[in-house]
Amino acid sequence: ARETQAPQVSGAFNIVGKEMKGAQVAGVFNVTGKNVMGTQLAGVFNLAGKTVKGSQLAGVFNFAGKEVKGAQLAGVLNVASKVRGTQIGVLNIADSVNGVPIGFLSFVWKGYHKIELSADEVFYHNVAFRTGVRQFYNIVTAAARPSSYKDDETIWAFGYGVGTAPRLSRKLFLNFDITANQIVKGNTIEAVNLLNKVYIGFDYQLFKQLSLTFGGTINGYVTDNNHDGYFPLFTDYQPNIFYERNFRNHNLKMWFGAKVGVRFL
Repeated sequence: ARETQAPQVSGAFNIVGKEMKGAQVAGVFNVTGKNVMGTQLAGVFNLAGKTVKGSQLAGVFNFAGKEVKGAQLAGVLNVASKVRGTQIGVLNIADSVNGVPIGFLSFVWKGYHKIELSADEVFYHNVAFRTGVRQFYNIVTAAARPSSYKDDETIWAFGYGVGTAPRLSRKLFLNFDITANQIVKGNTIEAVNLLNKVYIGFDYQLFKQLSLTFGGTINGYVTDNNHDGYFPLFTDYQPNIFYERNFRNHNLKMWFGAKVGVRFL
């Protein structure tokens, strides 16, 4: 059909050449050449050539050539040019978002993306990439201990988190981040060695693409009581462990820490 205002329901797919008003429901995919004024619901994917005013819901991915005014919800991927609403998926991609994308990774071209270099009481060399929007962003982290750069003896960490950065003034932002980092020695993960952090701090914009971040952390270190191969976590500084408890086969230690760093982009 070139244009329809009646619901389309199919076990396999629906295709409309121009504009669709109402609903497209298909077991596999829906395609509308121009605008969608309503809902596309498919088991695999939805395509709209231009604007979606309503929602796209798919098991795998959604695509809108121009603007989405509403929501995109996919099991894997959402793609749109401009979003006025929300995207929910494992991966969200957009040129600009007036709303909040929620997923494992969200990349908004005109949104929030920062590369951070920092130091804390556990690792002096930390790098993180933040991507999304200021209201909600994803964090991918990595760290290494410089004194251990010896092939399979290297102590390093990788992790993931989420955060938000509300504006306090023209140059000052508040940061609230939650991250989880697996600490590894060499190339194998032998047991749970998880350092979880809640960071509350500030981001001060020095220049357009350079800022300084500093703040405090609450740390929760989780280890396996059945594993005896753990290496010392601290080198130059031993913080005060204010809480320690065993949960079945795991141990939790908690302490207060701090972080200072710079951010680019």
